[in-house]
Amino acid sequence: MEKKLGGKDVKATLGDYIRLVQLQTELEEEEPKDITVTWVEPKSEE
Repeated sequence: MEKKLGGKDVKATLGDYIRLVQLQTELEEEEPKDITVTWVEPKSEE
């Protein structure tokens, strides 16, 4: 099977392409988004 996948005669179908695009979209959704961190100085107790 590995030889067949790496050969010249491998032809992807439109369905294969659509599945790959869907997989890529799902993987991108799981990436963390931008996170903003703000430091707040604690009030000093006098």
